[in-house]
Amino acid sequence: IDDGSDGATFPISTRSTEHHETIVHPASMIANNNCNRKNNQENMVYMKVPPFWEPKKFATAGGIRQHLGQYGERLITPQEAADVGSYVTASDGSSDRLETIYVAIASYRDWQCSATVENVFFRAKHPERIRVGVVDQVDEGDAKCGRPTIPCDRDPGQILCQYSGQIDVFEMDATLAVGP
Repeated sequence: IDDGSDGATFPISTRSTEHHETIVHPASMIANNNCNRKNNQENMVYMKVPPFWEPKKFATAGGIRQHLGQYGERLITPQEAADVGSYVTASDGSSDRLETIYVAIASYRDWQCSATVENVFFRAKHPERIRVGVVDQVDEGDAKCGRPTIPCDRDPGQILCQYSGQIDVFEMDATLAVGP
């Protein structure tokens, strides 16, 4: 996907864990503070997460998070949103370049998550525009989001197989989930 960012890849895929970062789980810091415990190594829970997208073209502006709303201090402007957009070529044979649409799904032990992802592509007029990112919070034995019911090598016509390159699922242990 072309994002005009001097070679930075967007969106970042979660498929390879090679470049994931180890961070302190935010809830462990909150729990330690609420229990009046010191935030030391033995009280912390760590997790591996994908790196945040940081294109070179925003380095002089203090980074992408500074550029887009000053780390959440304000809403981003339409121009700032357009600065980070990405485009795909239309699948109808024209040379039109269409903006991509990002769908973010937070799934907590949801056995129907894969059906939701399938529906996103099934209902889209231009499914090539869709990019889905899922944080799938699962326990052992739970259905995994984004996985087809039949392996793709046996039935490649399934929606989840056809658009697998546009679906990223980050699985995490449901016991680390922090609710609303």
